[in-house]
Amino acid sequence: IPIDEAIPIINDLMEYGYVTGRPTLGISGRNLTEVYSQYYGVPEGFLITDMTIGGPADEAGLKIGDIIVGINGTTITTVEELNVIKESFKAGETVTIAYYRNDKISSVDVILGDAAVTGKGTDTQSDSSGGSTYPGYFGGFGF
Repeated sequence: IPIDEAIPIINDLMEYGYVTGRPTLGISGRNLTEVYSQYYGVPEGFLITDMTIGGPADEAGLKIGDIIVGINGTTITTVEELNVIKESFKAGETVTIAYYRNDKISSVDVILGDAAVTGKGTDTQSDSSGGSTYPGYFGGFGF
């Protein structure tokens, strides 16, 4: 790690006990692979299955069941791709999220939250073991 990147992190840890300014949308969910996409007739992307109430995604109007398909004009199909782009921003900056809902793709501007404040360090993928069900687009099918 270059020292120029390490020093601000070290200073934050010493002063606050955590790293400040790390961006979050306040969401978690599941990657929708090509198989799910074809089976359910929806685009590949990141299905929101949980979100922080009052968090950045919630405040912007995203909903559980939305499928995130892009960020700032770049198409994404996984949370990992979403996080790579999101991490190039800081908390308080605005990103444009493209999402699929009700058979159409729309977009919304989201002001990124501070992960230390929301308690959610990274927007995450849930365990895809199939034990839970999702009552949104997939009519309660578990995955």
